Amino acid sequence: MLPGLACLLLMGILVLLLLLLPVPSSPPRRPLASGRRASRRARPPYERASAASPRDTPDAATLLDLTAAMLRAGVGIEPAVHRLSEDVPGCAPLGRVHRRLVTGQPWRQAWSCVDSQPQLREFGEELAFAHATGAPTVELLELTALRARRRRRAAVEEQAARLSVQMVLPLGLCFLPGFILLGVIPVVLGLFQELA
Repeated sequence: MLPGLACLLLMGILVLLLLLLPVPSSPPRRPLASGRRASRRARPPYERASAASPRDTPDAATLLDLTAAMLRAGVGIEPAVHRLSEDVPGCAPLGRVHRRLVTGQPWRQAWSCVDSQPQLREFGEELAFAHATGAPTVELLELTALRARRRRRAAVEEQAARLSVQMVLPLGLCFLPGFILLGVIPVVLGLFQELA
């Protein structure tokens, strides 16, 4: 009778886990039409890059380091932004920023086209002071890149600490039934057999 109760307990725990865990749903796949492929190729590179995921865009610290290197070589800020848009994968939207700056739009308004991309937006915010003041910007940009990397490292460490706390409940739900089945139930069954 006790092995039957143990099996029922195990089945109940498994059913409970299946009800609590979400089932991942995969989106339906649609075949690409040849016209759609052609329209994707016909679009300018900055439009293709705006549809790219944020992972494709380099982080702001890397862009600041690249800009500092170009400024050290004698390139101005606006030509440096243009060069990044052409040569760095994922930075094609900076071409729109450069065109807006060349046409005389204010800095904030020119950078509003990359508001949906956090790394490019942060890059523009960090570059704004150097553009507005015209101060010796190479050291400033290198220090800003270092500070951005420290902030990013701190955010990653905070996410890792939060994840370890969030994993306590799933790990407990996984290990507790095994501990009960392998550790507690055999001891209880052994005690019942000795008493009987």
